[in-house]
Amino acid sequence: MKVLDVQGQGGSEKTSGAFWKAMKVLDVQGLHEAIDKIISELQRKNAQMKNIRQSIQQFISLEGSLKGKGGEAIRNYYEDVHIPFLTYWEMFSEEFEAVLKQMKMELQA
Repeated sequence: MKVLDVQGQGGSEKTSGAFWKAMKVLDVQGLHEAIDKIISELQRKNAQMKNIRQSIQQFISLEGSLKGKGGEAIRNYYEDVHIPFLTYWEMFSEEFEAVLKQMKMELQA
């Protein structure tokens, strides 16, 4: 993100002092581009995570191939550890994307 000083630009003799020295201007176009890039990357990661979830669910359903206590322990591990994490990731990324889109809309207003 680029922030530019606007020292001494505009204003009268009275207002050009400390006010303009502290004044910053936000490069909105750069911020919009960064938000779009983050959203795009987040959507790409979400697609990858959905593929991982499907693979894990297929693995968990291999009851015939993974028999006995060891096979059950492995399936339970993936079901109890990985699936909740993937659920958390999906919820987090949806909320994060919504916040980014809201920020972008507020910058346009």
